[in-house]
Amino acid sequence: MSYSSRLIKLLSDIARAMEKAHLDYAIGGAVAMAAYGYQRNTTDIDLFAHHKQKPQVLQLLRKMGLEVVPVFRGAHYLARVPGVPLTRLSLDILFPAQEPDVSAVDLPETVQLEGVRFEAFPLSLLFLAKAQAIFDNGDPDKKHESDLRHLLNEGFADDAEILVYAKRLGMERKTRGLLRRLRKP
Repeated sequence: MSYSSRLIKLLSDIARAMEKAHLDYAIGGAVAMAAYGYQRNTTDIDLFAHHKQKPQVLQLLRKMGLEVVPVFRGAHYLARVPGVPLTRLSLDILFPAQEPDVSAVDLPETVQLEGVRFEAFPLSLLFLAKAQAIFDNGDPDKKHESDLRHLLNEGFADDAEILVYAKRLGMERKTRGLLRRLRKP
């Protein structure tokens, strides 16, 4: 599977601009998972950045010509490319205040997708971010659970490494239970 040329161009433009401006960031979600080898359909990019850099990040994205609007003022914004429907391409901009998202911005991994180098959530923190979403909000459409099951069963994620991070973040007990449930046939 390859992503739309618009999504790849937006990813490239964001990575280049964030690095040129020396702003800390990490890409999460389906785009990050794809960089590690597990691809599923997506039309959005999830950009995480430090809250203290919010004004610079939003200004940079607006200078790139993106239309940026708040979803939850202060923490979550949505950007679109003018003339492109949100259903075809969008950018979620998140300024996290809790783990594991904060650590992902602090400790990103440089990855590559379709020739574009960018900073992404380390795979174990990406796994834990999706697990935390399940713990906090449930998973009514089972999207997060499906992603996690694929990451585990297709050999992309490593239980031991996940549990090391989970212990550091105080999520070990819940994560062990989730891993057992996801490993069931």
